[in-house]
Amino acid sequence: METPTELVTVFRSADASAGDDAEQVCDLLVEAGLTAIVVDDSEPGVVEGCWEVRVPANQAGHADQLIADSAATLEHRGDPSDDLDLIPLFEEGTDLTELEAMNLKTLLEANGIPTVVVGSSQLPNIPFEVRVPQDLLETAEQVVADASAAATATDNVEEPPAGQTP
Repeated sequence: METPTELVTVFRSADASAGDDAEQVCDLLVEAGLTAIVVDDSEPGVVEGCWEVRVPANQAGHADQLIADSAATLEHRGDPSDDLDLIPLFEEGTDLTELEAMNLKTLLEANGIPTVVVGSSQLPNIPFEVRVPQDLLETAEQVVADASAAATATDNVEEPPAGQTP
């Protein structure tokens, strides 16, 4: 193989799946008869957290074409369903303040439900919205209902008269 100074990068990624993606691209190029190597950020010149695929400079054009042609067939990660689409937790017309939205976000995330708050402090006349993945909407609604019931039960506890313990 040629010396590392004669290699050029034809693929670079810092995604969570970058290592696997780089291996997949490298395999594609090697199967096509090119000389390709995978390098990570332990290699000088590779940005921290990145993975790269390198080929000899004279094979770069061919490698670029192979990668472009196979982009649609390379394995893509993710869930193509609508299950992870973020949808509002409450019906339209439910006005939440920033504090209420952030409290809900904290409650839901403490219960393992990823949450996004939509709104802006710079526009206080526009209410905030809490969104959750569609497939977790019922769970989120139950968490909020349980927390609301617990808060109501706590509010209904009578305080003992001064000087007496419950």
